[in-house]
Amino acid sequence: MDWTGATNTPDFKHNATLNVYGAYTGIAGMTNSGNNSYLIFRNNSQTVNITFGAAFAGTHINFGSDSGVNLGNWTLLDTLVISLNQIAFYAGTLNTNGQIINCRNFLISLAHTKVLTTGASIINCSGTAGTGFDYTGTNLTLTANTATINISGTGTFTGGGITTYHDVNLNGTAHTISGSNTFNSFNLASGVTQTIKFTDGTTQTATTYELSGSAGHVHTLQGTGAAGWYLTKV
Repeated sequence: MDWTGATNTPDFKHNATLNVYGAYTGIAGMTNSGNNSYLIFRNNSQTVNITFGAAFAGTHINFGSDSGVNLGNWTLLDTLVISLNQIAFYAGTLNTNGQIINCRNFLISLAHTKVLTTGASIINCSGTAGTGFDYTGTNLTLTANTATINISGTGTFTGGGITTYHDVNLNGTAHTISGSNTFNSFNLASGVTQTIKFTDGTTQTATTYELSGSAGHVHTLQGTGAAGWYLTKV
């Protein structure tokens, strides 16, 4: 699907599920609107580029099918703004290529083979409890490079025990961290009063921590129960 050369500020409006088997090129002058719809990228081992062109409203975006049949290879060439909705990565190879991603929930799920390379991407997740950065599947190979994951609101970070995430910043008022994860740096926002919960029995390992609050902003770190949790510095 290629919108190059389209005039008169077109509105790409779809209210169901649209499957794209190949490259996608949007343009900056377009509008992407929908009503809880899905734009699903499905390839058969092809390597394709994705240019979104404009922000999406009312649309969720999936890479790979939940059946695991379409193991495509996608490279992002521009910013993806889908602030109120979800990005789901189910199968194949996704290279965010240093691009900025704004979403409510970045979901990595199911047991299909997945390869995620982030480069210097900044991934902003504005989740509520139960959403944020959410790796709940298996068979993921992550190359985090120098990427930054920012979580705001009350979003969760479910890391799936990956080694190594690069920089993760928790910028909202309340966050829950699940899985025993490894980071280059793990940081809390000093100017925000925060309650940070760690799943009992887990260990977070980081080269650098910034956990301090500031005047009038207390950071409370606690477990989800009474079994204990651990922070380790390397």
